[in-house]
Amino acid sequence: MAHVVDQHHGKTGTAERLHQEAVDRVDRQAKRRGNAAYFERVWLNRRTQGARQAFDADRWSHLTRIRELPIGGPIALGLDSSKWRDSTGIVATDMLTGWQWLAGWWEHPGAKDPNWEVPTSEVEATLDDLFARFHVTRLYGDPAQGYDVILARQASKHVPRRVVEFFTDSRGLRRTALACRSYANAMRSGEVTHAGDERFTAHIGAAVKRDVRATDDKSAPLWLIEKERRDSPFKVDYAMAGLISWQAYLDAIASGDPLAEISKPALTRVRGRVRSR
Repeated sequence: MAHVVDQHHGKTGTAERLHQEAVDRVDRQAKRRGNAAYFERVWLNRRTQGARQAFDADRWSHLTRIRELPIGGPIALGLDSSKWRDSTGIVATDMLTGWQWLAGWWEHPGAKDPNWEVPTSEVEATLDDLFARFHVTRLYGDPAQGYDVILARQASKHVPRRVVEFFTDSRGLRRTALACRSYANAMRSGEVTHAGDERFTAHIGAAVKRDVRATDDKSAPLWLIEKERRDSPFKVDYAMAGLISWQAYLDAIASGDPLAEISKPALTRVRGRVRSR
C-alpha cells in the first residue's frame, strides 16, 4: 500500500503515527516506574511544575516531632562542610526512631561579612561533644576543603571504623545520588522525622534536583541536590548533612551495629515543634 508523502515536511502519515506510538509507549513505562517528570523533561523537553524540587516541603513540615533522647543513646551523624562560600552543618539521627535534629550549624552571613570563614575549631568541638554524650554508630563527613584533617582527628580520637569520608563531589556521585533518593523515599514513607528547626527546614525547601548521568540497578535516572543557582542566597548544606546522616543511619543498621547500647539513664531534651497531620 502506498503512502502519501508530505513534500513540505518529508514525513509520511505512517512515520508520524509510529513516532507517536513510541512516545506513548515510553510515557506509559515512565509512569509505571514513577519517572513521569523525567520523561517530560528528556523526551518532551518541557518542565513539569515542581520538577526541580528535591524534597516535598509540605510533607517535611508534617514530620515534625518532639523527642527525649537518652544520654549515651545511639545516633548517626552527617557533616556537610564548607570553609568560605556556604554554610556548614551537622545533623544527628536517632538510631532508635529515625528522628533527626540539627546538632551544629554555622551560617554564612552573606554580604555582611565577605571574608567570613567557618570556625572549624567549633565544628570539631561540637563533634567531640556529640561523641562524648552519645553512642555514635557512624559519622559520615564530606572531606572537602580541608575537612579530611578534622575527620582523621575524629577517627584517631574515637573508633576509626565509625568515621567515614563521604565524598559528595564527582568521586562519590553515584553514592550521593542514591542517598538523595533514599532520603526522599524516607520522607514519603514517614521513616524519617525531625525536630522542626527552621534553619534545617529552610535548606530542605531550597534544595533542587540536578540530573546526573547515572542510573540505579534498574536503569532509573538518579539526581543530586543543589542550590537553585550558584549565587543563590538560599543554602542547602543542612539538607545535604541530613541525607548524609540518614545514609549513615541506614548503613549502621545494615552492618548490625549494637543499636541498643545505652550507657547512661539520664535524658536530654532536644526541642522541636509538633504539628498535626
